[in-house]
Amino acid sequence: MSSIRVTSCFATIILLTMGNPTLCLSDIFDGLEVSYQTQWGNAQIGNFKIKIEKNKNKIKFVSESHSEGVISLFLDYKSNIVGTSVKNDKNWYPNSYIVNSNYNNKRYYSKIRWDKNRNKFDKKIEPPIDLKKVYDIPPSTLENVIDPITALMRVLDKVNHHQSCDKVLNIFDGRRRYNLETKSLGEEFLINDRPNSFTGQTLVCGVKIKPIGGHRLESKWEPETDKFSDIKIFFGVTNASTYLPVRMVLDRWFGRIIVRMLKS
Repeated sequence: MSSIRVTSCFATIILLTMGNPTLCLSDIFDGLEVSYQTQWGNAQIGNFKIKIEKNKNKIKFVSESHSEGVISLFLDYKSNIVGTSVKNDKNWYPNSYIVNSNYNNKRYYSKIRWDKNRNKFDKKIEPPIDLKKVYDIPPSTLENVIDPITALMRVLDKVNHHQSCDKVLNIFDGRRRYNLETKSLGEEFLINDRPNSFTGQTLVCGVKIKPIGGHRLESKWEPETDKFSDIKIFFGVTNASTYLPVRMVLDRWFGRIIVRMLKS
């Protein structure tokens, strides 16, 4: 279960994307559809698709993921994420974030909607957070938070205009509160190690996550020992001018997970 939950969390992270700085990011993403394949060790364990739509200064992100292969024999998993963000005064702000997931026929639903001033939000969670299994989320940490999609769009702006992904973001996804830190790690040439995967020069971004609340009480995860090299996202040019995340490598106590973009 750990590998599938991690894959679900990073389905949003893989959206971190670079484009031509002379273009508007929302224009670049309008109508974009990308597919990714997830591997754990030597086994293929899941797929997810990302679709993005633009409406004036608002962007809508839709991600669908599911388990497959041998892992589906003991863990059936499906998830749908829909998020909308609004750009105002050259910055991205949260509007709504909805997650609808199913683990072995048990449904998990969360919805967050921010007010017009983007200072407060309403949330709906089904079932409620079980404090016998996860850490409580201190109310004071829910001020000035953004959803994962808005966080990613802010990183995109930083990368496109400053050629850097160095940033710290305060994120709340409805069930978990965490800080996400991204850091530029240089360049690396990727070799096509699977059919339909990417070959070429890439820019590498490292990721660290600091849990605040909502994470499991019983876990082997020791975030204080994490390194930026433990989670790496590789951005490669997939057309004449636009960088997209073409691979992600996640090294954890349970093994290595690799997420690869599939060529259309």
